[in-house]
Amino acid sequence: MRDRKDGGAAQECTDTRPYSERLAEQLTDKDWSELFLYYRRYKATISEDIEDIDSIEADFKDHTQGNLVSYKSILPLATPIAISNEGPSYLIGYDLYCPTPKCDCHSATLSVANLDEGSVHITEENSTTITVDFKKRKLKYVESRSENKNLPNPKEIISIINEQGDEIWDSLETRYNNVRRMYQNYLKRSGDKSNVSTVLPETKVKRNEPCPCGSGKKYKKCCLLAAV
Repeated sequence: MRDRKDGGAAQECTDTRPYSERLAEQLTDKDWSELFLYYRRYKATISEDIEDIDSIEADFKDHTQGNLVSYKSILPLATPIAISNEGPSYLIGYDLYCPTPKCDCHSATLSVANLDEGSVHITEENSTTITVDFKKRKLKYVESRSENKNLPNPKEIISIINEQGDEIWDSLETRYNNVRRMYQNYLKRSGDKSNVSTVLPETKVKRNEPCPCGSGKKYKKCCLLAAV
């Protein structure tokens, strides 16, 4: 037993376990829940405000060349983008980007659901999927839309995004650049130099031929739109 400075007696700690284990043993279920929420908020914050994108070693080993990449698949705790004004409120559940460094399409494919219907789980039945050009601030084309009349109207979505100024367009562009940067770093780490370039091919591509960026879409529905 040790003497405390105030004259009282202090009990000698005989528990030799690491402090983290002893602390965890004292936490209640409520404490764990609050810590988990704090952890998610913190991860969501750093997923949106990445100071050094090169420090993130994202894994693209399951990515098939030519396919789009979901931002959520790389940074699962990134905050979904909300679109709202005085009228309808929408949520971008999934935002996908072309990671190929050779592509310069400036596009994002978005699955958008109506928040006013209380839907937070995005499916083909409750969402509209569109592709936008975030440089030109406009709709490129509609990927899919159910017969459900309560689903977001593509033109209305673009209108509301524009009403919010540059905020959402800038977020899409930042995510696009992040995906491409992480993918390029992945290619360098894996030793694949074939796509580590920002130079577009100079060969003449016909409208109905596959887009040279590798998106899997026809040229007229991909990079040709970005060049118009």
